[in-house]
Amino acid sequence: MDIRTIVVGVDGSPASDTAVDWGAAEAERRGVPLEVLHTLAAHSLAAAPAGGAPPLIDDDEHEDVLDAAAARARRSFPGISVIARSETRDPASALIDRSTGAELVVVGSHGKGLLARFLLGSVSHRVSSHALCPAVVVHRNVGAAGLPVAVGVDGSPGSRAAVLLAVEEAQMRKVPLVVVHGWQPAPVSGFDALPVPQEVIDAQHDVALSVVDDAIAVARAAAPGLEVTSVVAPMGPVLALDSESENVQLLVVGAHGHRGLSGAAFGSVTSAVVDGAQCPVMVAPAPAG
Repeated sequence: MDIRTIVVGVDGSPASDTAVDWGAAEAERRGVPLEVLHTLAAHSLAAAPAGGAPPLIDDDEHEDVLDAAAARARRSFPGISVIARSETRDPASALIDRSTGAELVVVGSHGKGLLARFLLGSVSHRVSSHALCPAVVVHRNVGAAGLPVAVGVDGSPGSRAAVLLAVEEAQMRKVPLVVVHGWQPAPVSGFDALPVPQEVIDAQHDVALSVVDDAIAVARAAAPGLEVTSVVAPMGPVLALDSESENVQLLVVGAHGHRGLSGAAFGSVTSAVVDGAQCPVMVAPAPAG
């Protein structure tokens, strides 16, 4: 039987080092190999001079980045198996392809320099949207080991997939699960918007509670002994999830959902949370079908 690996995209930046540390810890926790993946195309594009001149970053530095990442993982977690892999193409495509047989794919939240930061942002969004396994974007604050796992819910099939994944992560870490739902209590349609009747706001709140109750039921059915709490926040989903990310070690969201009470597609929520959360964000792959 093939052994599934944890694949970490590396580029030599401090954020990449944080991703390697997080991925190595997960490899040890799960008893699987760690694969560090570096693509020459990422550096060549970020450092290419104008006029068709050769890129400023050569193959030697490419190998140095890869070797340093592998050595860092082995030094921090001597018991894990580390595989170093290099490819000459764009990092998002390489990571998405590797996700086919991976346990997780992991990237840091920022790369080297302004252009690389832009490129890596694009990488994290593409990988989160298209990976066939859970994708993790690691932020600087990795969260204490004893903190809970949180999951954002909106009642969609993608939200249900996120709940089931979050249950697995909470059980693995032996910590509680927090179900989080943000709802916008009053729609805004301009300066001339009419006041929203209290009964409409109350009805919206009832729907929000129902979404959370359904998610809790799914979690408890999957793991009857798991401690599950909830946060129902009268604010937009991005603000609710970003706020909760300060108090948890991992935030799980779905790759896709539907338009909810806030009127925002869950995919756009996921994109904003991937960029702005304080802790690592794990994106559950979209359900098949």
